[in-house]
Amino acid sequence: MNISLARTFLAVLEHRNFNRAAEILNVTQSTVTMRINSLEDRIGQKLFLRNRAGVEPTAAGWAFRPYAEMLIQVWQQARQEVTLPIERSTLFRVGAEPGLWQGVMEDWVLKITQERPGISLLIENKTADNLNACLAQGIYDAALMYDARPRTNVAFDFLYDEQLVLVSTTPRGRTAWHPEYTYVEWGPDFRMEHAKLQPENITPPVTINHGSWALQWIERRGGSAYFPIRMIEDKVERGELYVVPGINAFSRSVWISYLERLMHSEWFPPVLQDLQEMARLRSERNVAFKKRWNVK
Repeated sequence: MNISLARTFLAVLEHRNFNRAAEILNVTQSTVTMRINSLEDRIGQKLFLRNRAGVEPTAAGWAFRPYAEMLIQVWQQARQEVTLPIERSTLFRVGAEPGLWQGVMEDWVLKITQERPGISLLIENKTADNLNACLAQGIYDAALMYDARPRTNVAFDFLYDEQLVLVSTTPRGRTAWHPEYTYVEWGPDFRMEHAKLQPENITPPVTINHGSWALQWIERRGGSAYFPIRMIEDKVERGELYVVPGINAFSRSVWISYLERLMHSEWFPPVLQDLQEMARLRSERNVAFKKRWNVK
């Protein structure tokens, strides 16, 4: 498919207006119309419904969206790979759930860049569903996630158990519910376990689905929330945050998924071993932290 058709489709989908899409793409409105008509002819389905207010995607339009996004992504990655400089012979395409950047993905990437100058990195954050889909289609080489799933030609290894502990910006004891509690969306497993502890008919005043944002929020606003030990251990040691006593930690498994063919390369096995060693050390630090601060 002509990549310009996919770009045009996504522009119209985002702005719901042919004229605005034309401005963004720096083409004429008639060009946008021609491209969308051509795309609909090729697919054999109407992708948009036109009306005086603009355009609205049809069911087929919504269904086509992830494929258009993947087409653009594959094209961009192909361009990046074929234009690698001579001194960088390998492109490593790796994704991660947003909550796994700090203290996991960030440290791994830093070690790769410091010790393996021949590797060029393409790093993206996505949900577990998107990561698993991208791995299955070969868009990514590897991904760090909480929710790894079996896929053809994709292997996955357990790294360590993440420990999420309840911390507060001021010292406080255990309570049934705290008015300044912020709920952080750490995924479906955490949500189900958390629901067992949350009092009925009470909704947290603030819910945030990004760990770093949530940490910045409670540091500015005050209150408490659950965070992985790796995100808050230094702040607890400095007295900037306080572990709430008598509260059980939540546990979530962290996995690395990767294309099986990578194990036949020279560069990936040692890179994977580096990550596994980091995971081992992280697990030991989690145990030491829980013991020091009496976390159950």
